[in-house]
Amino acid sequence: MPRRVHNFIDVRCARKVVAFCADGCVFFHAIYRISPLLRVLVVYLLEIITVQNNMPKRPLPEEPTPSKPVCSLRHLESHERVYDDQNSMLMGNIDFHFVTGIMRDIKDRAKQKSRRSGKDKELERQKQKKKEEAEAKEKALTSYSRYDQEMYEDDDAMEFNINQSLSFEASANGTLESIPLEVQSTRLGRVKSRTPIIIVPASTASLITLLNARDILQDMNFIKHEDKKGEKRPTEVLVLRSKEDKPSARFRVIDNPMKLSGDDWDRVVAVFAQGAAWQFKGWRWNGNPTDIFSNVAAFHLKYEGDRTDANIEMWNVTVISIPKTKRHLDKANFGKFWQILERHMQKNKPHLRF
Repeated sequence: MPRRVHNFIDVRCARKVVAFCADGCVFFHAIYRISPLLRVLVVYLLEIITVQNNMPKRPLPEEPTPSKPVCSLRHLESHERVYDDQNSMLMGNIDFHFVTGIMRDIKDRAKQKSRRSGKDKELERQKQKKKEEAEAKEKALTSYSRYDQEMYEDDDAMEFNINQSLSFEASANGTLESIPLEVQSTRLGRVKSRTPIIIVPASTASLITLLNARDILQDMNFIKHEDKKGEKRPTEVLVLRSKEDKPSARFRVIDNPMKLSGDDWDRVVAVFAQGAAWQFKGWRWNGNPTDIFSNVAAFHLKYEGDRTDANIEMWNVTVISIPKTKRHLDKANFGKFWQILERHMQKNKPHLRF
């Protein structure tokens, strides 16, 4: 058989042909008689079938069994294409979760700071309370008390030959020393007062009167006397001058010097001049302002910006100007009054208590 026949005949086709022909031998017999070429072809096919049957059969390749899925969900997601819409396009691609951590830290720091500030405020409040208690105690010690008069009675006790270390138990008659009648009579006389006197104007046109003298001189706080019209007008006022290193000193403030005696005039240390010369009519030193101000420290109280009286400018008077609204400056202004007055008393009235 020619070689070209082997090239185009397929073994599988031959098997199919033989299988088809096996069902009808009559058909093959008819074909075998019709054409010698077909006869040769049939013989060749039979030989091929015989050879194939005698050959060891090779197992057919198994069809590939479905293996386990290789692609995981993560792999699929990595190859997935996400289509953006109008909502997804407006969403940012940055995560700001770290901002919450920063805000939490700021909040914690603020809480810690508030706790510390609360503790500091509590400590400051305790310090302020202790300071106020100490000031209250100091003020109580330096304030006027009728029991504190003992500190002023030492001279009187010595003057009357009183031994303060003795008790109230009656002493024997033989232990008492006799005092001559002449000495007794002189010592039993009236003891002169050593309390300084300050004279203020009685006129309501003055900035200082008996109604506000204690507020100005003792508390060093200016209050208009018009604000105290409802109060009863006193005849005199006792003012206490407090010092840090010394006990409080008492000053008697009056507005009617006509009732003063000769000894009382010796205790006059200061006067507030209003400006009119008739204010000093009937006073000691013939009512002459020049002579009065040479023996007594003179002051004039006025508002800042107001015109000073012509007589005040001529006389030996210390002008104290106070603002109409700035009350925090009162202590400094009235402190000047006490400084000048104490210097005058040290020089001219050292025997008085101050």
